[in-house]
Amino acid sequence: MMNFGQNVDQIEKTKVGVIGLGDISTKVHLPILSARKDTEIVWSFDINEENAKYIAKIYSLRLLSANTALSDFPEVDVILMAIPPTQRQTYLEFFVKSDIAFYIEKPFAFSASQHESICKNFAPFRLGNGLQYRSWGRALLVKKIIEEQVFGNLFRVELGQGTPFSGFGGRKRKDVGGVLWDLGIHGLDMIFNVTKAHSVEILKSNIFEDNGFALDVYSSMNLNLENEKIVPFDCHVSWVKETMEGCIFNFENADLILPFDLLSPVEILSKNKKKIMSMNEETQQYPLTPLQTFSSHWDHFLEGISNQTSNRTSAENSLLTTQTIEKILEGKV
Repeated sequence: MMNFGQNVDQIEKTKVGVIGLGDISTKVHLPILSARKDTEIVWSFDINEENAKYIAKIYSLRLLSANTALSDFPEVDVILMAIPPTQRQTYLEFFVKSDIAFYIEKPFAFSASQHESICKNFAPFRLGNGLQYRSWGRALLVKKIIEEQVFGNLFRVELGQGTPFSGFGGRKRKDVGGVLWDLGIHGLDMIFNVTKAHSVEILKSNIFEDNGFALDVYSSMNLNLENEKIVPFDCHVSWVKETMEGCIFNFENADLILPFDLLSPVEILSKNKKKIMSMNEETQQYPLTPLQTFSSHWDHFLEGISNQTSNRTSAENSLLTTQTIEKILEGKV
């Protein structure tokens, strides 16, 4: 970790390797890691070498040849793995006996059994999961409100995520897994995290598919919280219909509206639906923007490695999310 007053040149940097130079790497991770004073991108790798050459040139990265043997990969402390779950096994198996930590983009796995199988081979702090909504300021604010019972007990939650214009486009690929694995995973995981749900009971689901590829999902479930408390939770995630693009948290004494659109404020409504409070950017918790949130998530991941402790970025802490999506899609009720 960086000490204030320490000369930048004297900081011991975390050496990072990047596997996968797609959109999420090039638009978010590479800018963040390149700007940090405590990380150094040592190498990059992508099986699509022609496209990767262009990206590597932009960020002045060392690009390993697509036929480079894993044993010849230069030594690093962390590997950012931004490739589909179906392409990760070879790398994880090869590096499992090393001390390398992995920051793995979502989805971590397409099944609970696969999720658990990967986690059991690594110390918790060595596996980070790219579910960055856990580090979003608005989510942290709601989590604190629930914990401190600012508006009384929570008794219902609703989530809407996605629109016909939310980037579906050419994503109809098996390695993406459909709208829940690619998009809804963020909202679901955020809800489970802020409410501290330890298990979920799925009551009913309605799934619109195209050749087994989920495009629109409605699901009603119960969140099982501490002290045997049960909170109803309805969600709608879609690439083909409009949704509320946010969350509603119903408390005993007020309702909290949390929009995903950063230009729309978080609002507190009385039980008769009159606005009590509107939280603008100045009154909300940092981080707010996507880049701020991703950067904060990296902060916590690297801190976990330094302290060798599990935290909100650790993959073991998102097993419930994987379990729930798998059950919804399999129609297990």
